[in-house]
Amino acid sequence: MLDGNDEGTSKVIHVNNEFECEDGSNIVRYYNEKTIFLTGATGFLGKLILEKILRTCKGVKRIYILVRPKKGVNINDRIDQLFAGPAMDRMKEVNPNFKDQVSVVPGDLLLPYLGMSEDRIQTFKDEVNIVIHCGATVRFDQKLREAAYINVRSVRNLLDISKETDILESFLYISTAYSHCPRLEIGEEFYDPPIKPDDLLKLVEMLDEKKLIEMTPIMLDEWPNTYSFTKAVAENLIKQESENLPLAIVRPSIVTGAVKEPIPGWIDSIYGPTGLIVFALLGILRTGHGNPDTISDLVPVDYVVNCIIAAAYQRAKFNRMPAISSNHRNEITPIFNYCYSPNLPSMTWGYYLTKVGALAATVGSTRCLWYPSAELRRCIYLYKIEKFFNMIPAYVADLVFKIMGREQIAVELMERLFKTTNVLNYFVRRNWTFKTDNTQKLFKSLSCTDKNLFDFNMDAIDFESYTMDYLYAIRIYVMKDPLETLEAGKRHVLKLHIIYYISWIALFAILYMLYHFLSTIFM
Repeated sequence: MLDGNDEGTSKVIHVNNEFECEDGSNIVRYYNEKTIFLTGATGFLGKLILEKILRTCKGVKRIYILVRPKKGVNINDRIDQLFAGPAMDRMKEVNPNFKDQVSVVPGDLLLPYLGMSEDRIQTFKDEVNIVIHCGATVRFDQKLREAAYINVRSVRNLLDISKETDILESFLYISTAYSHCPRLEIGEEFYDPPIKPDDLLKLVEMLDEKKLIEMTPIMLDEWPNTYSFTKAVAENLIKQESENLPLAIVRPSIVTGAVKEPIPGWIDSIYGPTGLIVFALLGILRTGHGNPDTISDLVPVDYVVNCIIAAAYQRAKFNRMPAISSNHRNEITPIFNYCYSPNLPSMTWGYYLTKVGALAATVGSTRCLWYPSAELRRCIYLYKIEKFFNMIPAYVADLVFKIMGREQIAVELMERLFKTTNVLNYFVRRNWTFKTDNTQKLFKSLSCTDKNLFDFNMDAIDFESYTMDYLYAIRIYVMKDPLETLEAGKRHVLKLHIIYYISWIALFAILYMLYHFLSTIFM
């Protein structure tokens, strides 16, 4: 769609010197002196978008970030927290004056017009060239009213504000590859929403909470959760404004740790599969219900970030091409599905969990409670049997807690964990085919310099090495177990491994003796 080699656009790309330069990065050059409005900057993906722009596009004029005020925590403290930690270290080294380029906008996606004051909205209209709307609620079990306000109304309000400025060059909406998950083949195109955006917002405003909860399953219909449902609805808002604004959509699939930036394997969020891997590494989660032969569509966060930055640049570039009629520049809203590369061998959930299990001992943690091992079970009955045995230690732990006079939380925590795995079951029982032609064309259209600086071509990734880095990062940054304890962790996991097999041998021995004893009595 936006490939520089496409017939009809190749001639004009090389004429537009503002975007094409033989030396250096075209993307970096574009972002110089630009003002960006970024939502979701305190989240996992948004934080790395902010880091990458400040580190690589140091000439950016200003980045306004929407930050939700927290009771008892002032804005300055929230900013200090945002820029604390190892993920920001490289950026601070190359751009020590980064705080001069960042301005905080107090707000909340749950509120009308993102909770921004009139002065802030006017500043947006006067200064913002690029919008990257990354903020969203990613909770699958979010109540429909809150999900609709955060994921739909915020988009509509941002679009309304954006229509009142003459300097906006690119508006990038971050959706999800699973926004239309009832379809098993998903192209880089718009699809009909499950409900019109205005109708959804009217319903959630009109109905009381009890009635809305009752109606939610009916409204969701084929959609498995309020997250994917509201994302599908929000995309329709983008479609409605395609003729009025320079819009684009990036749809990442399941975002996991970084390949190389800012730190190999970097992860600091437990959403999605990362949380389940944490519990598997701790030896707590040992079984799940799903199809081990389905594709695990995992994409590294730094490559998603690079695709987003490149897509925003490309959208502005397309909008300014002199050969494109002003009446048609905003009619084309490109959609970029960022998913597991079709050129790579299929990586199934079963293979992935096996690989994680094989590498678990190498990154062994001193925090492990039992030997790490987890498998997906096709058979629901086998899963329920394993789940029952998985719950026994929790009941034992709560009994001990009761005797000690402590709060009994083990069973409740395990039930929450299995509830989370059940929510994810939908995505490990199905295979989707995602079209990625636009995304591949976007990468091919970049200069050699930009392909290096903003790499999002997964074809060259060594996934075994990447998985190892990812597990190390989970150990260090999520489980808070430093590398100094690595050898002790390996020894600890080895001991648990030995105890694990001894326990099984003892169990079979007891069962054999019990069988032998009963057979002598009744025979």
